Amino acid sequence: MVGCYHAKYAIDFSHSAITFFVKHIIISNVKGSFDSYSALVNAETLEDLTTAKISVAIDVANIFTKD
Repeated sequence: MVGCYHAKYAIDFSHSAITFFVKHIIISNVKGSFDSYSALVNAETLEDLTTAKISVAIDVANIFTKD
């Protein structure tokens, strides 16, 4: 049955990351990450996420670029 969610799955922070790369002055890339975030997946199973409801919240004030 579509829309009937049986389980909620939360992020495993020890095995997850939100990272990005940005080109800087054409010659280098800046790598960064967000260290404060949360996500929740409501789905019937993790094998088929086509009808899942996924929500993500990222604390953009907690950006980290090692600079």
